[in-house]
Amino acid sequence: MTKISPPGMMNKERRAKALDLLSIVIDLATFITKFLWLAVVLAAVQAAYRYLKNKFHW
Repeated sequence: MTKISPPGMMNKERRAKALDLLSIVIDLATFITKFLWLAVVLAAVQAAYRYLKNKFHW
């Protein structure tokens, strides 16, 4: 005998899997945006440092 699960259960399981996937994607997106912010801040600091260095000839 093969066990047949009711359709309601399948939908719940599918929904749970989809939510897990969504949360993983959202976590990745937040991680990437944090990384991008860090890169932007570092680039701005580097540009400011170069500008000041050229301006005042340190």
